[in-house]
Amino acid sequence: MSWKRGLFFILSGLFWPFISVRAQDPVYINYNVDNGLPSNEVYDIFEDSLGYIWIATDHGISRFNGYNFKNYSTSDGLEHNVVFGFFEDNRRRVWMRTLNNALCYLENGKIYPYVHNASLQLFLGKNFIQTFAVDSTSDLWFMSIRKPFGLFRQSYKTGKIERIKLRPGTNAFIRELSGNTFIAGIDMEEQNKTWHDSIFFSDHTWQFQTKIAAHHSGRLLVPGSFIFSGYY
Repeated sequence: MSWKRGLFFILSGLFWPFISVRAQDPVYINYNVDNGLPSNEVYDIFEDSLGYIWIATDHGISRFNGYNFKNYSTSDGLEHNVVFGFFEDNRRRVWMRTLNNALCYLENGKIYPYVHNASLQLFLGKNFIQTFAVDSTSDLWFMSIRKPFGLFRQSYKTGKIERIKLRPGTNAFIRELSGNTFIAGIDMEEQNKTWHDSIFFSDHTWQFQTKIAAHHSGRLLVPGSFIFSGYY
């Protein structure tokens, strides 16, 4: 073996660790309308249980399979082209919440409207849904952005909307719904109040006490006490 060849192997051995590390650097790809997205304004990105990536935009939604985008709009059944978020239930239905406070879901390639959209929109008025979940009985659970704040449940059978009362002295929660589904939120109005026409759940619920503190950059949530409420 010549000295040049030997030197090559020595240098290769010295630099190989650095070459290997650089090869592991992540690769970022910027997708936009040129690649098939309906809009460059994205509000939410969600991965479902089958591995599809869902993108919510102001011009409909898009499903990405790793290679191509499939877009959906009101012409495909969306309640509104401005979509803010997704949720997948235990039946693998992908739900969407839209600008006009309506919900819809995709099942077997087709989009269907939520059966109680009219009563939900009437209840919310100018309010908006902050987060939502659908349990195994198809009951809807949601948090609102504006007053009245709080956690609400809408019965799939009757359409009735009820407020979920937290334990006195708590204003934040993580609740396990049926079907291994969770919903969490903060209710800054819930301060030792008694809510009428509301339900109190003492099982499958973590409840917390938080407060708002002044901060140079704005308001800051400060965690407080923790209550373990009959979870099993």
